Amino acid sequence: MIEGPPNAAPLDTIQLDGSGSYDPEGFQLTDYVWTVTHLPTGSKSELTNVITDDTKMFLDIAGSYEVQLQVWNEIGLASAPTKYEVKAIPDDRIHVELIWDTGNSDMDLHMYEDENVQFFEYIGDCNFCNPNPNWGTAASSDDPSLDLDDVGGYGPENTNINEPAPGNYPVRVHYFEDNNNGASTATVRFYLDGELFDQFSRVLTRNQIWDVGTIKWPDAVVIEENADPYEAERRDCWVGAN
Repeated sequence: MIEGPPNAAPLDTIQLDGSGSYDPEGFQLTDYVWTVTHLPTGSKSELTNVITDDTKMFLDIAGSYEVQLQVWNEIGLASAPTKYEVKAIPDDRIHVELIWDTGNSDMDLHMYEDENVQFFEYIGDCNFCNPNPNWGTAASSDDPSLDLDDVGGYGPENTNINEPAPGNYPVRVHYFEDNNNGASTATVRFYLDGELFDQFSRVLTRNQIWDVGTIKWPDAVVIEENADPYEAERRDCWVGAN
């Protein structure tokens, strides 16, 4: 048997406990083997321990994860595998997730406060150098937050807004550095109120910007921009900083 949480949030680390397993014939259990049997597309999550009676798993992106546990008794008989599913469900009303398919490369997620914001503009562009800008009402939950800046490849990078103010929020991806790895496919997933609304993918080369789409709130829809990528004119913070 496996005990653990049925749901968690992306970037949570969960503990799974198989110590309640037993042999109905009364033999002592001697070996435990954990295996990952399903990950969300793009996830690189692994189990911390695979031969003990418990293990931990970092849920790197939103989606459904499945693991299995098989045990052996003292006379060498194996149990049937027991499977366990946990869903990583975003707990912010807006959750935007960026992943890509190359290692040793750096893509950056940008979210704008409105359609008039410029790339790297202070304070309107939420990005790695402005990860928690003050938008809307001061000291409220309408501010965006970028949870991490992944410079080593694959992602994820996630931008969240707990209680968004009414408005339109453009989302951009910048292929900041390829480290000679060449073109890479970026995928952006839009979760609204915990549900996957849509996802889009685009092949990018170094220093290109992809205008992915605009979140319209409180309509809770995403409008794909479907434009060709273009070269970024700048690579530094800030535009309009004091």
